[in-house]
Amino acid sequence: MNAFAGVIRLDGGPVDAAQWRAIQSGSRMPLLNWSDGPVGLAGTQLHVEPDLVVVADARLDRRDTLIEVLGLGDPALSDAALIGAAYRRWGVDCVDRLLGDFAFLLWDGRERRLLGVRDHM
Repeated sequence: MNAFAGVIRLDGGPVDAAQWRAIQSGSRMPLLNWSDGPVGLAGTQLHVEPDLVVVADARLDRRDTLIEVLGLGDPALSDAALIGAAYRRWGVDCVDRLLGDFAFLLWDGRERRLLGVRDHM
């Protein structure tokens, strides 16, 4: 498994830069990162859209079926991007439609929701 990390300030204040650097430096591998206001996410797989950010350690199975069901045309999409598309389509129920080995954090900026998920195993 790879690494990912997240922090959310429940008081609404911005993520503390020094604390965020310390969290990321604890990883033995370089992490891609994103932060906005009270939320910071970092991981080896990062997907950013307006109002939606996914960091993941994922290897999705049956990607071709998922891409077809979601109406996406790019088979080269990252697993983090597929997770984001699945969430856009099915909300939190997307978890029931994903197959494979995965763990991810997803920030929904519109709903102000941080979702943490682990595969069914």
